Amino acid sequence: MSLSARLKSLNRKRLLNIGRVLVSVIIVGWLFYVADTNQLAERLAGVKFGFLLIMALIINFDRHVMAFKWNLLLKAKGVDYPFWSAVGSYYRAGFYGIFLPTVGADSVRIVDVSRKTQRTSEVVASIAVERLFGILATVMLGIVNLFVFIWFIGSNQELEENIPILIAMLVGGIAFILITLNKRVIDFFLDRIKLPDWKIAGKITEIIQAYQSYANHPRALFVFLLLTIFEQLIPAFSTFYISEALGLNIDLIYFIIFVPLILLIVRAPITFEGFGLREGLFVYFFSFVGVETADSFLLSVLFSVLWQLSTAPFMIYYFWFQRDWESPNAGEFA
Repeated sequence: MSLSARLKSLNRKRLLNIGRVLVSVIIVGWLFYVADTNQLAERLAGVKFGFLLIMALIINFDRHVMAFKWNLLLKAKGVDYPFWSAVGSYYRAGFYGIFLPTVGADSVRIVDVSRKTQRTSEVVASIAVERLFGILATVMLGIVNLFVFIWFIGSNQELEENIPILIAMLVGGIAFILITLNKRVIDFFLDRIKLPDWKIAGKITEIIQAYQSYANHPRALFVFLLLTIFEQLIPAFSTFYISEALGLNIDLIYFIIFVPLILLIVRAPITFEGFGLREGLFVYFFSFVGVETADSFLLSVLFSVLWQLSTAPFMIYYFWFQRDWESPNAGEFA
């Protein structure tokens, strides 16, 4: 790619990011404008901190579930990485993700584990499986929750129109995973793709083969999928306790229905890091059960802020005081 083409690509990305930030600011600004600020102040003044403590425990439990799931994938490939080290890697990745979003949380985990195990290909493959099955679980949960929404709330044409799209995504996702885990398909493409005789090309081939070999571990994949579905319900419970802290008295079932749908839609790259879109979706969905704009807006803001604050002490601890790559044995794997 020429220098001018690269500059054009960078400019397009920059403009796209600026556009996403503007959309986020516009949505949040509009929601703050239509919300009753006096009601916001009253809710905050009457916060019950005991429920926020429960919420913080649930959020950090979620981090441990995520680490446990990932550790299952690593163990399936014979990568010896202790559970508590996986927990530390997740928190360190979260710390880097806040201050250095371009680095990427996944790359931090890859470096963290590879320095101790020298199994880079297997680690990258485990994260690829984690991401693919995570999307699959999200779509599955989204479809189920749409039908539950219709059952509890009533018919809604706007939402029902998305059911065929989600089903198509689910079928496509399952087909993609089955195809890419098929050794014959992988071997067919590897035999026909003439990669340059570079070291990086050999690494790419190793990663692809490490990913494909997960086909030999169907039980681990099935357990991982079930745990992923369970883990994606955890934010619903944490949000429920935020609402209890604010005294909103919203039934738990609505959080189980709405929050996974919100998190599914927020994946769309419309706004910056989902900021603004998430708040708008909270207002939209919870309006079906009579929650006022000010309350659902406050609920969404606290959901984002408290999620980071609840994990911050552990992120700082694992970043500053529990750095596995600085252990006495780390040099053996450098």
